[in-house]
Amino acid sequence: MTFIIRYLYCTLLLAAPAGAADRDGDGVPDSKDACPETRASLASSNGCPVQANHADRVVLLFDSGSARLGPSQLRALRGWMTGWQGQKLLIRGHADERGMEGANLVLSRARAQAVVRVLTLEFGVDADRLSLQALGEREPLKDSPNGLAASRRVEVVASPITLELTKGE
Repeated sequence: MTFIIRYLYCTLLLAAPAGAADRDGDGVPDSKDACPETRASLASSNGCPVQANHADRVVLLFDSGSARLGPSQLRALRGWMTGWQGQKLLIRGHADERGMEGANLVLSRARAQAVVRVLTLEFGVDADRLSLQALGEREPLKDSPNGLAASRRVEVVASPITLELTKGE
């Protein structure tokens, strides 16, 4: 872990040209930094923390009894992924409360696995960066305006990598 942190730190240091001002210490020179006042952390290429650019999760809804990703879910996932390249992702599968509990658990796993397949095969995400949870009907969204439909979902949650860099380390 220490090696990875030192490698990332060195990479950030090398990213800025010698002598270029970098007030926030994120490795992006102020002349190219869209967020020059943010605390030092791993940042996107424009100098802004990734969290400032995109929500940390995307929710994909499924038809009843289905684990198939349709074109609208793929578009939503593709658009969201542009802000989360290189991050660890948690894929959480859910089902509504209709049907048997065991069948709903299997269905929620199938939904999450379908998203994992798309992430690895179509988007080239390394499987080591992905974690899968099958929750079945344990976390329904009953209060949602969409009722049961909102519970038939997969949430892809990003865990951004943030490091606090201290000068001299």
